[in-house]
Formats: sequence, C-alpha cells, structure tokens
Amino acid sequence: MQSLRHASAIAALLASAAAQTVTATATGSISCSATTLAGGATTQSLPPGSPLPNGTSISTQSLSSVSIGVLLNPAPGTAARYSISESSTAFANTYPPFSSGSSNTSCQTVLALTANPPAVLRLLCTWTHSAGGPFSGTYGSVAVDIGNDGTADWGPSPYAGLPGPNAGLTAQATFFVLAGATPTLIGTNSQTGAFNIGGGLSSGGTWSSQLVIDVSPSPPPRCSATAYSTECGATLTMMDLGAGSMQFTGAINFYTGDPALLVLGLQPQTAPLPFSANCSLLVVPFATLYSANGSPWLLGPPPPLPGNWTFDVQSLHFHAPGSLVFASGGLQIICQ
Repeated sequence: MQSLRHASAIAALLASAAAQTVTATATGSISCSATTLAGGATTQSLPPGSPLPNGTSISTQSLSSVSIGVLLNPAPGTAARYSISESSTAFANTYPPFSSGSSNTSCQTVLALTANPPAVLRLLCTWTHSAGGPFSGTYGSVAVDIGNDGTADWGPSPYAGLPGPNAGLTAQATFFVLAGATPTLIGTNSQTGAFNIGGGLSSGGTWSSQLVIDVSPSPPPRCSATAYSTECGATLTMMDLGAGSMQFTGAINFYTGDPALLVLGLQPQTAPLPFSANCSLLVVPFATLYSANGSPWLLGPPPPLPGNWTFDVQSLHFHAPGSLVFASGGLQIICQ
C-alpha cells in the first residue's frame, strides 16, 4: 500500500510538470574588446535591449568572447537554462618579433520568465571561473538581481581560491520567484578582463567564467498561513516554496532596512511587548531567527513527519530612531 501511495504521488508530480509551461527569453547588451600591437583596438558589441537568443556570440581578435545560451527543457526536471560564457586573454612577447595584447568583456542582461499556470520557480545560480598565467593580471565578476530592480541579490567573491592550484572556483545560490503571465525579470551584470603586468618578461593569461541559471518548478505547496490578531506597525507574509519550504517576509510600515526578529513557537499568547507602543508578543518563543537588515527568512524543508504539523510565527522590528519596537500580527502555519 505504501508503494502504491508513492507511485500515485510520483504520477501526480509528473502530470503537474507536464502541464506546466515555462518560457525564458533574454535581452541586454554584451561587448568584448581587444587591443594588440599588430591590430590596434577593436570592439564588438550589441546595444542595450538587444534580443539575445540561444547561440548569440561575439568575439574580438581571438582574445575575448561572449556567448549566450537559452535552452528550454535541457534536462529532466529543468524547465529552462540560461548561460553567459565570457573569456578574456592577455599576452606579451618581449623577444622579436615583439607582440602584445589585452582584452575585456562586459555583459548586462535581463532574463524574462513566464509560467502557465502561475508557479513558484526555483532558480539555481552557478558561477564558475578560472584564471591564471605568468606576469599577467586577470579579473572578473558577476552579480544577479532578482526582480531587476537595480539591487544585486547575489555577487560571489571573484578572488576566493585565487591564485595558485585552486584558481578554479564554483559558487552557487538558490532563489525562489513567483512567475505567471507577466514576465518575472532577472538581471545580470558580469565582466572579465586580462592585461599584462609587464616586468620585461613574456607573459600570458586568461580569465574564463560562466554564469548558469537553471530554472525548475518547485514541488507542490504543502503549507498554508492564517493571520490572526492586529498588526502593530509591521507586516508579515509567508510564501510557500513547495515541499515544506517557506519564505517569510516582514516589514515596518513606511521604513526599510531595520533589524528584525522572526519568533517561532508552538503556542500563541498575548503578552506586553517592551519598548513598543502597546504592541503584543503573540507567540510563546521556541526559537528565533535574526535579520540584520530585515531581509526575508527561508525555512525548511522539515523532516518527514506523519500527518499535519502546526506552528506560529511573528516578526518583531527594531527601529533605531526613537528606539521603538514594532510587531506584525501572528501567522498560524499548517503543513501537510
């Protein structure tokens, strides 16, 4: 009977995946430049807003290059894969015939995602890079902007593991977004470069990097939230990310960026909240999660437990001017 239930669940998941349609398109500006002793300075570029279909590529003097990949359903469970591959090379030959070259790339792109029916999408962002070469300088960076609102949500350090035998670095981050008929936008900003340090010696070096964003539908929802009590200057919302994972977002009305605390408990209460304007602590604290700037909290998935399980949450926000504490209403969370 247990195996039959598992088979039914797997069939339901497959049917849901088959019915889900995700589209991905990319636009933006990409450029690569190179300067050599023999060929001078050259640049290849596509202006801002240019369509960037799968296979878009540019290069200059065989020193710098950019290529774009946009694939739908590239692998089981992956609805779309977006990639930006960049490379810059520098060289110098200090013996006849003398020659030298340096190069760089720059990309500012926007990935647009839609889903029918609307769904929570999981974005697995992976940035891989390698660098090296004697007597040459190489560099690179990447930033991902969820929502394309001008604020970078992820920008891994380009220097960890460099230089030396650990020059290669792979960094990853996972985000969840709600997609529907209106495109959900993901901005990216990346660059690479290579130049000669000099010193009278022959040199050469290359920086290669690739950003990959794998898009996949999240598992079916498991948890629901029911609000209770009155908000006291702050709000708290829950987004079900599927499979028991949740994102809680709290905010003070009219303020942003203040420290916040997510209070979790197994029992509601109504107790005075110190340093507040008649706010109440609505949860008997069992655990707390701190956010220095009020950014969202990600919880789950929980361990597999039989039946339903319930807990309560509330967010508390600390506003420095006036040393005031604000509180959201309570949320009762039920997961199946």
